Amino acid sequence: MAKKNNVASNKIITILGFVLAGLLLCSYVFILVISLDNSKTSDSYRLFYVTKELRFFSRQRDFEKFAEGQYINYSATGDIRNQCEGWGTTDENGSWFLGNTCSFYIYSNSSSAHILELDITYQLDYSNCLIVNDVEVGPLVINDGKALIDIPEGVLVDGINKFVIKTDDTVAPAPDGNLNNMNIGGMILTSK
Repeated sequence: MAKKNNVASNKIITILGFVLAGLLLCSYVFILVISLDNSKTSDSYRLFYVTKELRFFSRQRDFEKFAEGQYINYSATGDIRNQCEGWGTTDENGSWFLGNTCSFYIYSNSSSAHILELDITYQLDYSNCLIVNDVEVGPLVINDGKALIDIPEGVLVDGINKFVIKTDDTVAPAPDGNLNNMNIGGMILTSK
């Protein structure tokens, strides 16, 4: 009789062990599933940690300062946390755009027509164009250190927008070994 009770208690312990292991497995799967959903993360977190596009992390409230109507200073005393790939060193004049592409993010309040004004402190002889949210909006025509680019209505979205400056030219290395294209001192996005 004692043997029967021992066998029954062993079966109960085994079943409880399987139930606990199943619950543990379900909790691991649940945690994995909810961690895959990054739709509730902030833009700055998603762009730095998830897609690895931003060069520097900043809190969301600081990242939102890169917005329409705000001058973004890229000099050594400015803030470059909206920059993605393609940027080099920052000096007293601005940030160097290296190679064939550089990108950055700016918040916009509407999809209406806008103008992006770039302060160019130094430019080599490359033809560059601006791409906004995967739409080519036109060439960078630089006059007296400024490039004004019209962004047509419907290209920007209400929220975060990706800007890419691109050249199809072959960028030759500078004496320091970098592929310097131009130095951008700052920018401002304004509605028309």
